[in-house]
Amino acid sequence: MAKSNNKINFLIDFDSKTGAGHLIRSGTLGNYLRKKKFKVKYYLLKKYKKILPFSNISNFQFVNYDKIFDIVKDELVIIDSYYIDKSLEKKIFKNNKKTIIIDDKNTRKRYGSIIISPYPFKKKIKPSFKSQKILQGKKYLIIPEFIKNLKRKPNSIKNAIMINFGYNSDHIIKFFLKHYTFKKDFNYYLLASKKIENNKNVFIFNKNKYLYYLSRVNLVYGSPGLSEIERIYLKIPSILFATSQDQIKNGVYYKKIYNNFFGKLTKKNIHKISKKKLIEAIIADNKSKSLIDDKCLQRIYTHIKKIINE
Repeated sequence: MAKSNNKINFLIDFDSKTGAGHLIRSGTLGNYLRKKKFKVKYYLLKKYKKILPFSNISNFQFVNYDKIFDIVKDELVIIDSYYIDKSLEKKIFKNNKKTIIIDDKNTRKRYGSIIISPYPFKKKIKPSFKSQKILQGKKYLIIPEFIKNLKRKPNSIKNAIMINFGYNSDHIIKFFLKHYTFKKDFNYYLLASKKIENNKNVFIFNKNKYLYYLSRVNLVYGSPGLSEIERIYLKIPSILFATSQDQIKNGVYYKKIYNNFFGKLTKKNIHKISKKKLIEAIIADNKSKSLIDDKCLQRIYTHIKKIINE
């Protein structure tokens, strides 16, 4: 590989609004590219107190908007960000055609040589120009390395249910504690960042214990976002509640393929989850082997290599 072609810069969001998905996804792809002898750097667009220990992010620095063009001049750039709007993205692409976009919303025109949609189903995405490549569907999923390396121990805690709506979802956890009737025969583990009052069979844990409990639970209450792909990979059945409008289509897909319970997060819907439904969900098989293989990153790398050599 030529010396001038072996650098890749990531532009990423990571804060309380966007969550950790961009960071984990980019860390996984960047780590794979490092193994292919690329020099990878990460630039975070918003300051955050602490980087998650399992994100595989290293060699990162914070960057202000007025400095973005200094890092996207010549090297290939991969953007995984909500904060870079259409106008700025267009300017970046005009300056550097070797731009790749990871887009989990698919709500507008994107400006990049390659667009990666990180969901297992294909959306109706029209290329912005003829030569633009759209990589989407189960062949191009970015599964975090810490998920691939996680060994499940589902029987180590009896009837264990995780309630996980992300790293900044204390308001949803409080909603469950207020409105949901916790069944006596189950143990519930709720991901929250702060200490919240709980009952005898309801336990609050923080993100540092996430992988520990994820490997041990029998079922997850969650949203139909990117973390559902991790659960499918690990064959953990889920009961899904949409917490935003853009999750509705995802939920309909997951329900159709995996028979998950799915609905909007409302008081009425959470009361529909009976003890019988929980037991049925726990013994369900998520059929994850038919969905995800381990060659996804190799396929993405093949496309990246092509635009680098152009």
